[in-house]
Amino acid sequence: MVFSSKGHPMIARVAGGLVLASILVAGAAAAEVGGHAVQRFAILGASASAGFSVVVNGPGGDGPGIASARLGTVLRAIVDPPPCVVADWSTASFFSDPCTTGPHAVERCIRGEPDAVIAVDFLFWFAYGAFTADGRRISQEADRDALFELGLSLLDQVEAPLLVGDLPDMRGANPRVLNRWSVPEPETLERLNRRLRKWAADRPKVRIFPLAERTREAMTATFGGDPAPTDPPEAGQVPESTNPPESAVDSAGPKRPPLVQRDRLHPTFEGLFDLTAAVAVAMADLPGFDRIAAEIDSLGHNAMLEQVRARLLELDRPPPAGSPNSKSSP
Repeated sequence: MVFSSKGHPMIARVAGGLVLASILVAGAAAAEVGGHAVQRFAILGASASAGFSVVVNGPGGDGPGIASARLGTVLRAIVDPPPCVVADWSTASFFSDPCTTGPHAVERCIRGEPDAVIAVDFLFWFAYGAFTADGRRISQEADRDALFELGLSLLDQVEAPLLVGDLPDMRGANPRVLNRWSVPEPETLERLNRRLRKWAADRPKVRIFPLAERTREAMTATFGGDPAPTDPPEAGQVPESTNPPESAVDSAGPKRPPLVQRDRLHPTFEGLFDLTAAVAVAMADLPGFDRIAAEIDSLGHNAMLEQVRARLLELDRPPPAGSPNSKSSP
């Protein structure tokens, strides 16, 4: 689930330039944590990985949203101290020029010599979008094949173990944030996903993350049988793209928090946590990921979600007045 809309009010803040945020977070210099070697992970991707419009609220969903979250920050918040450092090359502006953003991100990624690479939504804009690799407007579905091959050729440069997501069907996304002419036909998605599976089968270090399946599940859990939006908002109407819907009702139990934002495209904080946990499980046979997956299994999904929430809120909290890191300290 990623983002596209040249007219969306939020994107002006994101796409003012090429945003390739390298997050080498605290502890990067440590060689070991708890007797284990610190692993170097890298993230390649678009706005789902970059946590577009994800807001972390207080426990139980109460309180102001005082923190944001990305896949990389959630990954590091699961184990304390974290068993990894993360070079995060994901960006919400990927959609604006994937043929420039993608190569730059991959170049910086491989320069850091990561131990593993997460690319769950990297290929999205090498299938979606309105322009070909040479800048022409897509006039037929076959034009998307060459664009997709470019994305695969970039990932071919990664020598570390690589988790790459397949292509979800986002026809239900709000057309205000994902233009209809940017959406591939279902047959095209099937063809490109077959190509991805064939490509991965020849590369032992590559494993496919089932993003398409997880996206279907998240949409169903959040919206149930509600029809997808069919028309852009009327002129002057505030687009429903930055706030999550009300919690979905589970007939077998209490309300559950939504996993997808109102734009039917991006994950909420809870959805991002689910995505991150699934990534850790998919890579659990690798050092670093094994400890993250074991921590989730030990504590349980819901308890871990709240623990990660608390850690992210604590990290985002300003230091007390007068402390060495406070702006008000002398």
